Amino acid sequence: CQESVSRLEMRFRTTEGQYGSLQAFVIPRVTPKTAQIVTYGIKPLSLHQRLNQMDEEKQPLNELKFSGTFSLNEVHSWISMCLPEVPSRFQGDDISYAFRNTFLGTVLYCYARKGEGTFRSDSLSTLSILKEVITKEATIRKIAVKISFDIKDDSVAYVLKLLHPRLDYQRTLAQKVQLVEALKELKMQEEDIAFLAQDYKEVLENCDELERDYKNQPRRLEFLHTIVRDLYVDRFKFKGQDVRHRIANLNHILEQYDLDRLLLFFAEPVV
Repeated sequence: CQESVSRLEMRFRTTEGQYGSLQAFVIPRVTPKTAQIVTYGIKPLSLHQRLNQMDEEKQPLNELKFSGTFSLNEVHSWISMCLPEVPSRFQGDDISYAFRNTFLGTVLYCYARKGEGTFRSDSLSTLSILKEVITKEATIRKIAVKISFDIKDDSVAYVLKLLHPRLDYQRTLAQKVQLVEALKELKMQEEDIAFLAQDYKEVLENCDELERDYKNQPRRLEFLHTIVRDLYVDRFKFKGQDVRHRIANLNHILEQYDLDRLLLFFAEPVV
């Protein structure tokens, strides 16, 4: 930083399921040399935001349930470990929280009491992360838990359709950018371009923005593709099947993106 800079802002996007601590070392340009360490906790479901209302919505909701000899305090600590904005204290013999994924718009409802924790979500990946983290914590504390779940197959198509506008935008973005140079050359040669179709006019008007978005496309596409791949693996993980050998086929479909083909691939039985 330059000497006149007194404030620095950094932004980054987390990937749910990858969690831990982020440490920042702040070293001011002073004598004697000092450093301040700032630690930020990144939770397994870091993209979720707490909702004020518990009214369940109409989309298909999968259910994951834990039961065992654990206390309400213990299940509350597991929820707090996985999700942001969970209060440190609670009152009563049961608790309930609602969350929404700020990127996808999927929801998560948490209900807990002594010896029981129930989680309902339209995202199988959300429940898979909860299952992994809570099972790990229960094992560390030597707490026996029984796990049961109820999977709604139509929830998978629902989440893929939520992703569709973003994936489709990236596909059409590449097509539009390929037209930019040709349209710019045509505009230089022709005084009047009123004869162009409206779609081509919009490409010319927004060419700078399109090229800027296209520059960031590889990073954005990989983030979206990771969500789709995780959803595919998680769908069959709940069925007790390992589908990692089919990821190459899935990647090919994502590269030539088409929603109908993607839905058919997810619906195919795994041999």
